[in-house]
Amino acid sequence: MPRAFENLRAHKIEIPFLIMCKFTKSLEAEIANGVDIRVFSSRKLNPQRNKVSNCMSAERKKPASSDMVDNSFKELEIKAKKNEITFRDSFWYNFQGNLYRNTAEIKFALQNFTLKRGQKLLELGAGSGRLTMQFLKQGAEIIALDLSKKSLKNNKENSGCQCIQADLCHLPFKPNSFDNIAAMSVFQHVPTEENRNTGYFEVQRVLKADGQFLIDVYNYRVYDNLKKRKEGFLVITSPPIYFYRFSAEELRKSLSSYFEIKDFRAILLFHPLMKRYRIGKMKWLVRLTMAIESLVVRIPLSFQLSDFLVVVCQKARV
Repeated sequence: MPRAFENLRAHKIEIPFLIMCKFTKSLEAEIANGVDIRVFSSRKLNPQRNKVSNCMSAERKKPASSDMVDNSFKELEIKAKKNEITFRDSFWYNFQGNLYRNTAEIKFALQNFTLKRGQKLLELGAGSGRLTMQFLKQGAEIIALDLSKKSLKNNKENSGCQCIQADLCHLPFKPNSFDNIAAMSVFQHVPTEENRNTGYFEVQRVLKADGQFLIDVYNYRVYDNLKKRKEGFLVITSPPIYFYRFSAEELRKSLSSYFEIKDFRAILLFHPLMKRYRIGKMKWLVRLTMAIESLVVRIPLSFQLSDFLVVVCQKARV
């Protein structure tokens, strides 16, 4: 059994739509027999995690005396995560993206994200393994984590890596378990600022000192500002799934509270065009757009127009 799972214990958490199961057999056996539904919480392993709520901005912080406001946040969390599981299980469990997105995301994300052979990598929101195979090529020992059971089963069949169904806000690992952690296109679907801060805190907790954290998220572009599309539910999916777009300034500020930022850039400049007109599979066009994007990826204008932000962080030594 991998060291990351040693002394692993399960704790019931208050997410009513998830099936609560007792941890009655070794996780290694569960993984060997396919992914099973398990919900783990690190709350008892990490009593400091409740302090994360203090990181919320004043305008978004929930009044302690208002049960109505508190319930609305909880209802949003439950609805968002339930829809996420339903949608991924019913449709995106075999999502592989298009050639342009995969090429650009991998190229720019891995440029400054160092993976060494034999290191342990936790991939959050791994899904069906769209990027898992790329990490495996670097020689990393991967543990894939996702909310979607079907996606993980597909991932396991394709990659053979170890998989676990869990919530990134309740990571079931002891502190300092992983050399690197990646969360690609994940945090934009985490509802509420409190949960996102909890997720950053959990990543920092299970990441080793000097370990790297790779994250990419939706960018809050000029176009989104004009359309007032900061957050909401994607109506093009069934059921609609929650999304949140990060401005470069707020993402940098949030991550700086937990990590040292090593690289910060805007990517996927042509993604809306490639996705809308389904031309992301044309190899010659992908090569052309990649050449253009390589020239403009670091200029200020790219942060106003590109579809994603990608950041490489590092956990500081205490």
